[in-house]
Amino acid sequence: MSCINNRKQQQPATPHTAVTVFLCVSATQSSQLLYDKTIDTAAMSSKINQDPKATVAIKKRSRIPGVMITQFVEQLPAGKSTPDFTRKPMPTTVQEGKKAFFKAMVSGEPAPTVTWERNKGKVNDPEKYKTRYDERTREHILEILKVKPDQADTYKCFATNEYGKAVCNATLNVTEVGLKKNGQAGMKFTPELRFSQWFL
Repeated sequence: MSCINNRKQQQPATPHTAVTVFLCVSATQSSQLLYDKTIDTAAMSSKINQDPKATVAIKKRSRIPGVMITQFVEQLPAGKSTPDFTRKPMPTTVQEGKKAFFKAMVSGEPAPTVTWERNKGKVNDPEKYKTRYDERTREHILEILKVKPDQADTYKCFATNEYGKAVCNATLNVTEVGLKKNGQAGMKFTPELRFSQWFL
């Protein structure tokens, strides 16, 4: 079997890269014509993107500090983008028994799906957590109902579409107020509260 390179130049039909194809033929096929074929590299990348086996994990940098982006494909199709945060949830401190809110705004094409997690538990109990989207403000909101001390944790917000995901963290601190068995006030002080306590 022999390999022959047909160097006949052809103008590509599209602005994409032209690729010269080398054809290998046996002696009995040597009379066949060899030809150049222009391959649309955009179409090739599209097929790669649709192939689950071609999934990759490319780390990208967000404009928002503290946001980590992972791209799932080698090349993004025209008009598509990985998710990102335009405003990430902020750390918050609330008093025990009050409500706590984490709010995030995201971007991406197609529009990302937003989910929430926490390090030391789950956020799927509807009696403790509610998630919603405010169409007016375009905010994705995690609401924590009647916060308890054991809900103090690091919470994670994920924005995901078929081309990638973005994730960021926010901390919930809980100020615990109550009476201990010995009758002394039980409170977890922040540094500011602890300082003022000396002068009471």
